[in-house]
Amino acid sequence: MKTTLIVLFLITGAVLSAQRNTYYVSFQPGDLGIGLRYDHKDLYGSLAWGNYRFWGGTYIKNHIRAAVGYKFDMTHEIGNGNKYNFFSVGGVYHYYGMGNFTEEQINRQEGLFPASIELGAGIRMNRAVFGVRFDVVKFEAVLDLGITFR
Repeated sequence: MKTTLIVLFLITGAVLSAQRNTYYVSFQPGDLGIGLRYDHKDLYGSLAWGNYRFWGGTYIKNHIRAAVGYKFDMTHEIGNGNKYNFFSVGGVYHYYGMGNFTEEQINRQEGLFPASIELGAGIRMNRAVFGVRFDVVKFEAVLDLGITFR
């Protein structure tokens, strides 16, 4: 049994390493948030954390943003064959921590709704990857910079 588990572990590692995995560092300019994103084949997931600062001293601490989605790779190569474009669509969940705002201010802000949709695009050049995702409800962007492992 022990030998079977070791062989299964080695086979699983070999299969996953043969597939394209991409790791990103993400930056959210809207709340000066940082996070991580991971792509495996055509699926992606990301998690980020930041703090909003608004005019008049209003703030939201501990904004956590979690997203999962699907990435559409372009099937044709661009240029010398080392560049690929991709598009993505995903669902986003926002958690808002402590803040100093009134209930009336929250009710007027559709952008504080916890669920949203994001659209994204990017380019992969050899192993380097750059992407931009845009939250269509909050009108907020996320910049992704990553590296692909094969």
